[in-house]
Amino acid sequence: MSKNLQLGESFNITKESPETASLLVSVGWYNRKNNFKIFNKNEAATIDLDASAILLSKGRLMGTNRVINSENNVSEGGSVTHIGENKYLPEDTENISILLEKIPEDVDKILFVVNVDSPEEKGHNLGMLEDIFVRVSDSDSKGNGELVRIDVSCEGSTDVTLIVCELTKEEGSFIIEPILATSDCKDISELAEMLM
Repeated sequence: MSKNLQLGESFNITKESPETASLLVSVGWYNRKNNFKIFNKNEAATIDLDASAILLSKGRLMGTNRVINSENNVSEGGSVTHIGENKYLPEDTENISILLEKIPEDVDKILFVVNVDSPEEKGHNLGMLEDIFVRVSDSDSKGNGELVRIDVSCEGSTDVTLIVCELTKEEGSFIIEPILATSDCKDISELAEMLM
């Protein structure tokens, strides 16, 4: 049964679902219905987000090749793969696959981040979305399906980047935990530079 995680809570995947060997992290969002007009035109704003996974070693990013997204979609060794968007769901969703056993030994944390596409050009921000969510599922048929869900409200936010959650490797266990930290970094490369 899936657990809805709140800020301050965590889910020990290794303990709660010991058969889990691979994860599917689905980051999705809903655009607001009857959204505001854009530049005085009678059309609703459709905000697009880009999802990324950032592989850290002792809190630091050891190279831009460890930022996995639509432009660099497979990590060295194949532990993390950015699968892309799912066009067949009612919400917009981007998906990232994680093979737990293939995560490099020096990587102890993976951040899952979304950032608004072309925010300066389009004038978009996170506060213009109705809802953002993350579903973490066991992608192996031996597992338990959806393990956790994290729902985020960014109402009123003018930021354009959100660190949604982290996957931590700690004493042989993999633990997922919400972060829900927004940032005004205009794109993933700016955030990556801050983490190096």
